[in-house]
This record gives sequence, structure tokens and C-alpha cells, in this order.
Amino acid sequence: MLKEVVDVLVIGAGPSGCVSACHLHNNGVKVKMVEKTKFPRLVVGESLIPRVMDHFEEAGLFP
Repeated sequence: MLKEVVDVLVIGAGPSGCVSACHLHNNGVKVKMVEKTKFPRLVVGESLIPRVMDHFEEAGLFP
């Protein structure tokens, strides 16, 4: 088994995990994100509050 060296391991690819991983990566941190759920999920983002969109945009998750 190959070992991968990273600075931060983000557990969970939900909204918080994605935004956290993006912010860290955009600031030069080597990040690995893991998620137990298989993708694509059938239900995604239907319950996000509007305020979270600001964080997504700031993290560069929108084109």
C-alpha cells in the first residue's frame, strides 16, 4: 500500500468539508478529502440555507 503524505485530512464531502478543503487547497495546503458515501448521490443540496452560498463562492466553487 502506498502512503500519501498530506497536511490535512478532511473527513466528509458535504458542504462544510468541501468548503474547508477548497479554502485550504487555495492557500497552498496539501489536502485529502474522504467520504464514505458513494457518488453521485441521489439527494444533493436541496436543504442548503442561502447563506452557505456565500461560502461556496468565496471558496471558488462557482465558475
